[in-house]
Amino acid sequence: VGNLIPVYLEILADFETPLSAYRKIRPDGEAFLCESVEGGEHLSRYSFVGCNPRGIIRQ
Repeated sequence: VGNLIPVYLEILADFETPLSAYRKIRPDGEAFLCESVEGGEHLSRYSFVGCNPRGIIRQ
C-alpha cells in the first residue's frame, strides 16, 4: 500500500439524494457510489462516493 493517504469530506446534504450528489461530482473516468442500507429497505446514515479508483473488479 505504501504511502496511501485516504482523503475524505463529510458534508451535510439535506436537499440532495446520494444519487443526485454522485451525478454532480463524478468525473469523466471511473467512479462509484456505495450506500449503507439497513434491513435491505431503509437508507442508513452514510453514502460513499469515490473516483479514480486504484483497482476495478469486473464480472
